[in-house]
Amino acid sequence: MDASPSLISRRWFLRALALITALPAFSSARNASAQTSSGGAKPTPPPAAAAAPAAPEISPDVEHLKAILLRRYGKVLTPEQAASMAPELNRVVAVGERLRKVMLTNADEPDFVFYAANKGAK
Repeated sequence: MDASPSLISRRWFLRALALITALPAFSSARNASAQTSSGGAKPTPPPAAAAAPAAPEISPDVEHLKAILLRRYGKVLTPEQAASMAPELNRVVAVGERLRKVMLTNADEPDFVFYAANKGAK
């Protein structure tokens, strides 16, 4: 499903949240493999963008989420990675606020159907 600003699904939000949570593990593994393959030399950072767009207002929740992530993964994050967390976390918080505004009724179907496994049946 396309992630348009006006229609964000719960499934897309949870997938984005999982990706943000896994980001530190993937970046530390990528950095370790780059150092191993290049004989220990640090990779060069990509060139900075010429014109940065205006930053949206940062939610107060972002600072708390960032503090949690830094406490958990601060050992493996570079200062650049820690600084780049805020805009993505702000976007996820904004998506969560938009999802909370969507009113669901009892007739709305879930995204998945749970079936309990019958382990006793043969």
